Amino acid sequence: MVVDQNSLNVKKYFSLIIFFLLFTSKSYSNNFTLTKIIKLDDPWGSSFINNDEIIITEKSGKIKIVNINSKKILEVKHDLNFLDVGQGGLLDIIHQNNNLWISYSEIGEILKRVPQ
Repeated sequence: MVVDQNSLNVKKYFSLIIFFLLFTSKSYSNNFTLTKIIKLDDPWGSSFINNDEIIITEKSGKIKIVNINSKKILEVKHDLNFLDVGQGGLLDIIHQNNNLWISYSEIGEILKRVPQ
């Protein structure tokens, strides 16, 4: 009887991977508790400003800065010409090096001319 050496190696490695996945995943797992901080209306994007504050966009057009420790909310005023229809609206936000980048759906010239 001839035994293929490659198939034995594959079986060994496969068994080793299964063993590793079954017994090491439990040893590194943690129990996490989720806590609701504030109520938001269709939150879409978020970015940490610092360790205590996160800036959040709501699809309907609001931008909020939330202090995750004190739960205080500051609403940021803006004049973005966004369109909240379907999947459009105020979308993602990135805070980096004191700059904000915001993606949103904008009301175009064609939509401005169509009666709503």
